[in-house]
Amino acid sequence: MKGNALYKTDRLEDTVKFMDELLTAKPGDMKAMDIKGNAQFKKKDYEGALTTFDSMLAKDADNTTLMFRKAKAQVRLGKNDEALTTLTAAITLNPDSKRGYKNRANL
Repeated sequence: MKGNALYKTDRLEDTVKFMDELLTAKPGDMKAMDIKGNAQFKKKDYEGALTTFDSMLAKDADNTTLMFRKAKAQVRLGKNDEALTTLTAAITLNPDSKRGYKNRANL
């Protein structure tokens, strides 16, 4: 996938543009949304990343990995209370997640 290659070479703006074009043709493509959200986060567009992760969670509500990414974006935006809620939901879904407890403890 071209967008993934762009992402791996840190061409983040190009990655987001390419994924937007792909998502116009294939709305809801989870792989494209994943790459887009990660690129947005990496280029410090935390609001954009949060929006993308929320869109993905609307399709896959029990995905704790997405919840962790969403919480990281919330923290970067200073939304610590929201991040705590997101992490608590992830821990509820996966109580054996050391990552969830560690991230929540660091808030």
